[in-house]
Amino acid sequence: MAVRERYQNPVLGDTINLRFFVYNSNNRANIFSISKVEIFWLDENAKTESNPDGRTLIQTFNGSAVQHVEEGQYLLQVDVEEVINASGEEAGYRIGNYVDVWYVVFEDGEEVSIGGEKSFTIYPDLWYTSDLPCIYDFSFTFSPNKIVKGNKKYLNICIESNAPNSTQLEQYYENLAVLANIKISIRVHPESSNYDATYPSRNIIVSDTAVSYREREHGYYLLDTANMEAGLYQVWFEMDFGENHFVSEKFNFQVVA
Repeated sequence: MAVRERYQNPVLGDTINLRFFVYNSNNRANIFSISKVEIFWLDENAKTESNPDGRTLIQTFNGSAVQHVEEGQYLLQVDVEEVINASGEEAGYRIGNYVDVWYVVFEDGEEVSIGGEKSFTIYPDLWYTSDLPCIYDFSFTFSPNKIVKGNKKYLNICIESNAPNSTQLEQYYENLAVLANIKISIRVHPESSNYDATYPSRNIIVSDTAVSYREREHGYYLLDTANMEAGLYQVWFEMDFGENHFVSEKFNFQVVA
């Protein structure tokens, strides 16, 4: 069973990370409590005037099932197992589109209200046959390449398939890249004035660490430059795909005072 983010093309049998972020006046903030989370399947055959998107309740979680990850961030992990009832019909989760509705109490003494509605999709298994193994490559890009010291912001990593264009093969590669996990490493550039030649291990800022979040072909890693010296740095990424292990080129970025 794999653990996927909501925008990482989860399939039946996966565990999906449903994340919930809360802000108050531009800052991450905790809420008093989460009452429950309801998950609805959007059933095309159940659409009516009073239910225009065909919402069918699949599962309800008590607030105790939600993890408080850090300030302003909450996580509900959902096992999306396929269920066949006694009549041989699909029940529970199935391939399709879903909405998760979070019921929260923002402050002590307030009533329960809907804190937000999010969406995710469960996809079919990604089967593909070919007369060749996974021989095509991927390109990695990232931004920004200059950060002012003291900033705490997300690096945006993008994976691009180099398989032949406009083919089923390219789509297959792109979708598998979405499923793949990305790891990031950062070190002080050897030619930077703040490089420590005496103790090379002190130049390692991030080592082989999973990116914080995934969204389709993008990955995001939160970099805090508060304790980084102004100077030149190198960043690179790694990804497993099929029987291949890809390591990107080393990209340069600068922390400026």
